Amino acid sequence: RVFDFANTHCKRWHDTAPPAYSKTSGQILSAKIMNLYHLNTWLIMPATKEHDCAMVELLVGTKQVPKWFISHWWGEVLQDFLKCVKRHVELRCVPEDSDSEDGELKEEPFWVCAHANRQHSLASEVVADPRQTSFYKALQLAKGVLLILDASTPFGGPATPFTRIWCAFEEHVALTDDGRKVPMLLDIATCHR
Repeated sequence: RVFDFANTHCKRWHDTAPPAYSKTSGQILSAKIMNLYHLNTWLIMPATKEHDCAMVELLVGTKQVPKWFISHWWGEVLQDFLKCVKRHVELRCVPEDSDSEDGELKEEPFWVCAHANRQHSLASEVVADPRQTSFYKALQLAKGVLLILDASTPFGGPATPFTRIWCAFEEHVALTDDGRKVPMLLDIATCHR
């Protein structure tokens, strides 16, 4: 629903980032360039401002325990991000009942920081110990991490998450967290252009 809304309305939005930070600064948005920075500016922040809530709190009425934690760069094109997630669902989220006639997939909530964190209260996430953050807590609940690597585009890449400290922390936890009964899965996806 969120991405359908964004695709429909992005022609009314523009990139508000300064030219030093964005190669599309000032441009009218389209699905071909829209990323999470844009979505956060034009949809998530305005929608969540009144109640200082996370986007997911506006969309669902029940607690969402993450099965998969998505580690990625906000600057990747949203269409590519969605293609990676959809393909991951096809590969990892098997039908609830293999004998099911409709082949309905199991519900496997994904944790995406832009939607899961309260964007108006991020200062509370800046703490000395990253193990006290919502990121780490979500990693502890998830059975795996889906690392999405952006392709080389005019806007960035390739593989920008490897240059981001938070992403490096997320992958470190996925690979070294010894306190788990079952090792955490680490899946990697990219969208070729």
